[in-house]
Formats: sequence, C-alpha cells, structure tokens
Amino acid sequence: AATYPAHWQSVAVDALRTALGSVPEWSQQQVTLFDDATAAMIALTANPGLPNRGIVAMCDFGGSGTSLTLLDAANGYRPVASTVRHTGFSGDMIDQALLNHVVAELSSAGSFDTSSTSAIGSLTRLRADCRRAKELLSSSTATSVTADLPGFRGDVHLTRGELDAAIRGPLEAFVAVLRESLQHN
Repeated sequence: AATYPAHWQSVAVDALRTALGSVPEWSQQQVTLFDDATAAMIALTANPGLPNRGIVAMCDFGGSGTSLTLLDAANGYRPVASTVRHTGFSGDMIDQALLNHVVAELSSAGSFDTSSTSAIGSLTRLRADCRRAKELLSSSTATSVTADLPGFRGDVHLTRGELDAAIRGPLEAFVAVLRESLQHN
C-alpha cells in the first residue's frame, strides 16, 4: 500500500498510480493506494480509544498547509465530505511568523536594517534557526536563536508565549474553517 495527500485531485492520484505501475518491482502486483486520512484512521482504529459515534475531525498539520477531514465514527469512520485544504496554517507559515517576530524585535531595537539586500543569505539561515526554535518550543518554554546579520550578531531569546502570539491569528483562522466545516456538514 502507498498513501497520498487526501486533498489531491483524482488526476494527481491517477498519475501516482501510473507512476507506481511503471516501477518494475511493483508492476506485477497491484499497489493499493489510500489517502493519508484513510491510512491514519486505519492506524488509529487499530489502537482503541477513538469514539465510536459522532464526528471525528482529523487535522493533518503539514509543512505547506493543514488538511481537515471529517469522519463519521458510527459509519466506519467514513468521510462525511471531501478533505478541506487550508494553506493559511502550516509549518512553513509558523517558521515565517517566528522569523518575522525575530526580525521585528531586531528592527525595533535598531539592530537590523530589513531593507538591506546583503541580509538575504543571513535571513535564510535565521529562518532555518527559527524552524529549529519552533520545534524546541513544542516541548520547552524558552530557547534562543543566534542571529548573524549585517550589523548584528547575537542571541535572540524566544518564549513559547511569543510563538503562541505569532501564530494566534492564523490558528484562529483554521479553527474558523473547522467550525464552518462542522456546521456545513
């Protein structure tokens, strides 16, 4: 079996099926394709603890967006509607929000000129450091990133509260999508 993102259109799934069929090791056997929401539900139902009635909202928070699939628990966890893709809340967006927060802090302190073109490479490195900080802040209350920018080199302290504040708006927008999907379906 192989999985694909639940928000893919049927044309993309068919292309994947064709590509898998051209792999010599798999050309003799039928590869079963599942969308990732179905695969996740299969895995979750194998582990007791899910409700057996009502609607289950499965949220897949990915790098480029969030997929929302509503499933009917009493009907074998079958989807009640197509998966909704929300690109306004993603891992990449969180990285960027944290980078924006750090740059705003440095700019307001007069430590960094955001209009400088020489800062582009430094900002790329800082964005990668912000990604690592995001990951650390999922289990810690504070961390720091080292900013090595034109005119400034030093550590910038970050807290979980600052991360929460940076993503509050986009997360609230996703929750609104979730509520709308539940009301509609």
